[in-house]
Amino acid sequence: MKRSRNPIIDLMRFVFIICVVLHHAILFRPRIMAGYIGVEFFFIVSGWLMMKKLAAYTGEIDVGTYTFQFIKHKLSAFYIELLVSSIFGLIAMQVFNWQGMKALGAAFVYLMGDFALLQIWGFPVYSATGVVWFLSAMVSAALIMVPLALKLEKIFNYVLAPVLVLCISGTLISQIGYIGVVLEPAMGGWIHWGLLRAIADMSLGCIAYEGTMAIRKMKVNEKYSLLLHFIEIGGYLGTLTIAIIEPDSSKGDFIMVFLLGVSVMVSFATTGSEISYRLALLFNNLGKFSLFIFLNHFYIAHVLSLYVSQFSTKQLDIIYAIAILILSLLALFVSRKIRGKVFKIL
Repeated sequence: MKRSRNPIIDLMRFVFIICVVLHHAILFRPRIMAGYIGVEFFFIVSGWLMMKKLAAYTGEIDVGTYTFQFIKHKLSAFYIELLVSSIFGLIAMQVFNWQGMKALGAAFVYLMGDFALLQIWGFPVYSATGVVWFLSAMVSAALIMVPLALKLEKIFNYVLAPVLVLCISGTLISQIGYIGVVLEPAMGGWIHWGLLRAIADMSLGCIAYEGTMAIRKMKVNEKYSLLLHFIEIGGYLGTLTIAIIEPDSSKGDFIMVFLLGVSVMVSFATTGSEISYRLALLFNNLGKFSLFIFLNHFYIAHVLSLYVSQFSTKQLDIIYAIAILILSLLALFVSRKIRGKVFKIL
């Protein structure tokens, strides 16, 4: 039976969401790992999926209209969940750190910046979710890359995408020394590194897409299949190992990004068809639920940072895990209710 979702990619979505969660735990405990590398995985997968979507472009509608439809489809995948989680975060941060009505009014104003997804362009936001920059960068990068990819076709994947990866990564290595930059200004302040980071990683995803298609065209025997799985698993494990051994930002970040690009390429090529239906269903559900964890962990870490002196690190870790689970489930429930009503209206 053909599967609409790749179970291995969904499983790794969940794994790398946990990495991001552990990374943001630095707000109330010592650093555990370089968990920000999880963001690179999401950017790479976004680039791969973007190219898969663009491969079906027939030219029946103009590039501008197709780009608009692509961005609209992208937003529909997470926007309601973002609205719900942002409101949850606003409530939590105000309740546990009340500073008066004036501060609450300012928070609501800044929350509009979250909803507009303009943080990566320098606009002020409230960012209770802590990940608005990522969504802003992903959508903005797609807005730039989709029309270019449609116009240039194969030239984009084989020429421009590699150039973007090499130029942006090389500049990051020489000027910054690591990859975990977000709102630091680049190019004289005209753009932020977070957007360039998104463009580079999504371009790597486009390259990975071509590699996936090449692998799928090959006749894969049992030995070759085992080699691919070894490369796939080795890339993910290698990334996680480096992230744990080198918890602080370093040039090892770029090795991790390369390994992720290779592993994502292989994961999409193998499709996870050998995984049982029940296990695939579990992985798929973990992948879907990871969005809610992604959107509902940062404000909890922020709140816990106010209580560092009152609880031990172990106690804070337990509260963090339980609170994330409860609020993510609540956000899932509320988001589904809203989606159901919206679809009925439409």
